Amino acid sequence: MGVKLRVLMKLLGLSGSSAPKTAGRPVPPRNTGRTGMPRTGTPRTGTNPGTHQGQYERPKPAPEVGATRARPLAKGRMTGFEPAKLRSYQAPVSLRAHGLAGLGLFDSDFDRASIYNGQRGEVGFYKALCLEDLIDDCSSYWSVAMPGDDGTARPDSKYQTDVDCIVVQGKTMYLIDLKYYASGDVTWHTRDGQWLLCRDNTTREQVGKPRHMSRNMAMAQDRFRRIFPGLQIQSYVVLIPTQDGLGDIAPGTAWPGNVELIDLPAMLAVIRAGGAGYADDATQQKLLALLKD
Repeated sequence: MGVKLRVLMKLLGLSGSSAPKTAGRPVPPRNTGRTGMPRTGTPRTGTNPGTHQGQYERPKPAPEVGATRARPLAKGRMTGFEPAKLRSYQAPVSLRAHGLAGLGLFDSDFDRASIYNGQRGEVGFYKALCLEDLIDDCSSYWSVAMPGDDGTARPDSKYQTDVDCIVVQGKTMYLIDLKYYASGDVTWHTRDGQWLLCRDNTTREQVGKPRHMSRNMAMAQDRFRRIFPGLQIQSYVVLIPTQDGLGDIAPGTAWPGNVELIDLPAMLAVIRAGGAGYADDATQQKLLALLKD
């Protein structure tokens, strides 16, 4: 077994090559080929995971934020999806999931800490879908390459970026960008729609540095709508809980292209409300053609 797979199996709560076990539901057999535990990805550039900065436009200078602090003063809202809660959970393999969560990050230029944090976020989302019994109620695709701008399902040869996860429920497709940002008792907000700010709810100070909000999801939204004109396509940037929980999100906070920032419980609620539904054969084949190797 390769080092990459061993690391991901550890994140997924698996040991060795034994089949995962879950309480109360059967574990489907692992798919061969390009299906199985989901894979996610990020752009193969030297930026922070999930930012895709500097590939489409030169950002405006970061705003002045005054006093800053390295960490929030207190922990945020606990959801039950914190890393310590998920660590020992053995995630099942779903026949409806295509790709492998976190594997694409090994081939990025990020430092080890950034790669590991990215994998924890993506594997955390997969585990949350399993725990909520949603993983088999939809078709999911992980590390889906950015398609070109010609309306065909072929990876763009210029922009080596991807969408972390795509969920399809019948005629609805969700493009999901996962963010594992250090959090706590904070409020995420933006002044200009280009820089994401993190305000400590107790001291009112900025936590850490402003984060650039790229146009990657706006581009993906436009291109996937051209490839799938018969589907309703919705895009979200999703905050995944850290060990310090989740913070608040100021109303109206959105990435360029009006891509709403929400948290993991809100994303799970959206998928749950959609009910069971899957990609048809034509949609499936196009998305499989975009999965990163």
